[in-house]
Amino acid sequence: MLLAIDTSAGTAVALVADDGRVLAERSTADTRRHAEVIGPFLAEVLHEAGVAAPEVSGVVTGIGPGPFTGLRVGIAAARAVAL
Repeated sequence: MLLAIDTSAGTAVALVADDGRVLAERSTADTRRHAEVIGPFLAEVLHEAGVAAPEVSGVVTGIGPGPFTGLRVGIAAARAVAL
């Protein structure tokens, strides 16, 4: 199961099953609130899918192109969740 994060423009988070099905997703086109929405989005997709964090086998994140601040939020969130 993969947790996918993209903050290259707006913010998008999805939980994807091993067979490629999207179990839950959240997104916003707002390009200025990455830090404010990333935490709630992560919690919401895990809760909606009924998945505990240890059940996630991998975390992926977009690395650009995009504004540095937004990308930094996504990469930091991905690293934190992966740890």
